[in-house]
Amino acid sequence: MTGRTVSHFQILEKIGEGGMGEVYKARDITLDRLVAIKFLPPEATRDSERRRRFLQEARAASALNHPNIITIHEIAEIDGGYFIVMEYVHGRTLGAVIAAGKLSVEQALSYAGQAADALAKAHAAGITHRDIKPANIMITATGLVKVLDFGLAKLTASETSGETAPGDSLTQPGMVLGTAAYMSPEQAEGKPAGARSDIFSFGAVLYEMITGRRAFQRESVAAMLVAVMREDPPPPRTLTPAAPAVLDEVLARCLAKDPARRYASMEEVKAALAAPARAPTRDAGPSIAVLPFTNLSADKEQEYFSDGLAEEILNALSQVRGLRVMARASSFSFRGREQDVRKIGRELNVATILEGSVRRAGNRVRITVQLVDVLEGYQLWSERYDREMTDIFAIQDEISQTVVDKLRVQLVGKAQEAARRTAPNLEAYQLLLKGRYEYYRYSPESLAQSMQCARRAIALDAGYAEAYELFGMAHYAQIIFGLADPALVLPEATLAVRRALDLDDSLGEAHGLLGALSALTYDWNESRRQFSRGLELSPTSAMTLLRYAVFYLFPWRRLEEGLSAIARSVELDPVRPLTQAYYAVALHLTGNEWSEVARRAQDLGANLWLSHYMVAECCFGEGNFEEASRLAKLAWETSGGVGWALGLYGLTEGMVGLKQRAREVLDQLREISRSRYVATHSLAMVHLGLGERDLAFETLERAIDRHEVAVSFLRVMPSFAGFRSDPRYQSLLRKMRLEG
Repeated sequence: MTGRTVSHFQILEKIGEGGMGEVYKARDITLDRLVAIKFLPPEATRDSERRRRFLQEARAASALNHPNIITIHEIAEIDGGYFIVMEYVHGRTLGAVIAAGKLSVEQALSYAGQAADALAKAHAAGITHRDIKPANIMITATGLVKVLDFGLAKLTASETSGETAPGDSLTQPGMVLGTAAYMSPEQAEGKPAGARSDIFSFGAVLYEMITGRRAFQRESVAAMLVAVMREDPPPPRTLTPAAPAVLDEVLARCLAKDPARRYASMEEVKAALAAPARAPTRDAGPSIAVLPFTNLSADKEQEYFSDGLAEEILNALSQVRGLRVMARASSFSFRGREQDVRKIGRELNVATILEGSVRRAGNRVRITVQLVDVLEGYQLWSERYDREMTDIFAIQDEISQTVVDKLRVQLVGKAQEAARRTAPNLEAYQLLLKGRYEYYRYSPESLAQSMQCARRAIALDAGYAEAYELFGMAHYAQIIFGLADPALVLPEATLAVRRALDLDDSLGEAHGLLGALSALTYDWNESRRQFSRGLELSPTSAMTLLRYAVFYLFPWRRLEEGLSAIARSVELDPVRPLTQAYYAVALHLTGNEWSEVARRAQDLGANLWLSHYMVAECCFGEGNFEEASRLAKLAWETSGGVGWALGLYGLTEGMVGLKQRAREVLDQLREISRSRYVATHSLAMVHLGLGERDLAFETLERAIDRHEVAVSFLRVMPSFAGFRSDPRYQSLLRKMRLEG
């Protein structure tokens, strides 16, 4: 089969086989994309029952639209045989992942939660999988779960399509389907199996993830079936003491012999799994949030120094493999709030918190730190340092290493030491801290000050990689927030970040930043390479995960992977409004419920225009133009004059027939552009709302030439839908090198 061309698919290599057929990796010649093709064995084409199951699999799976369920592209017949074309998943089976070494409890719960979500979606559609096992679950490189092979799927009695006659069943009396180690007792007895059978099989898979061994492992299939029907496996905590106690109860209910004693639905299983995931425990793996240190100096302007010191320690801890470190944005959001570490720990889902204070006087500095156990509320360690400023780098390293030492017993595998670096010029270092402090205020004035600090730091220390990185970050922020013409700023930002990486290739987030900048110049190969390197160096960087999804995966319409990356970013940065806003968009684009996340994004970022803007996009995609218009206007009012929001407002007003108001918006944008930069794509949006399609395309083409951020979303964002139905749309994609 390898090397053949079937229909418009070039067969590349065989990648698997099972009872329902052989699977090959192939290339779709028409769309130039990789796919997986499952062929029914030629000798089985005369078997009407097997052929019917094959068709059943395709119809059942293709009816489901969910990021954790493999996407079916088409089903076709050739030379009397059938084949299914589905998305090609880059990754390993869960079985291979488990074989490589027992998963951490945190990993197991993450994978289980995604698989449970997929099954809940299928069950709600009246579809039972009936062959849940590690071999039918894929894990991508980004941690996305894909449930495969609905080859034994069965439409339940609620199915009314006419494809399954009343009383018809794929399980006849005495026929055993499924895989022995994971099948339910009712399957083992050849009885009809419904959704609760999937729950049993799911429990068997979760048990194996948690303990590293099968729940019903025996030397023969016959003995295995007896164990499935009559015996209970040892409680997980007897094999894995680190497992939360609540998992014993969850797995006991999933693996109950009597279906009536199991959970009634996968939704109930999801809720039960969320409980241990929400409760921060030492058992769930080491995790920490570094809160902003309190400035006790007489000079209140020294807050930048106390913030910077905490951030430096946070960055060092982020390099420790096996330690989950909460992102800066979420940790620092608690500044000025009552420091109830238990409440903060619950909100951030961490087991430990590092907090401290800084008092600086002249060349002397006093730093007090304490590491707090969130569950018990007691100190694990505390220390006070009275030193000269010249010792500041040694203090940071000592604090970071002590935290690692205190948590070492819980680390998975061999712990790395906290990252150490060559000490820069002390004055340059202070300028870097000041520049970062200004950067995170995200105003036009503060970004300008941030760049000035970076320039001065570079002048003092030409080999200071982090100063070049900051210079590129500030330029990038100007682009993202619509404050500068990207055609003018992109080259300088890219040059600075490349210089930073020439000096220090280990800066993971700098690689991710270069990945985003490369995407904006439509150099997709370089973007992919830089994001890959960034995530290799800093796999738990919430910012790199978010940028990877937004600037690479979204433009290439890899929406499920984008959703997975953003979901991981949310786990690491749960109270950052922009992350939640993009999460809502990703959920919307993949057909999932998004409104609750959208509300959280707006609650967290009431004064952040991008939060309102992204939720407006979701409403626009739902056809709720009135709400989209209201939110776009709110985004404009909170943006300080960024044209993005005004462009969307003009588009929605025009689409609901308020042409005069849309014309006024267009005039307003033109007036603003006389004194400051206004994103060209905003004008294109209003032209589209006015029905001026030629002007809309002409203007959008100029936006692409200027490498504006918003055009990265041309293929996915709802507001661009009006362009995608026009023949000229393909020429826009070619300009962005997004063909295929």
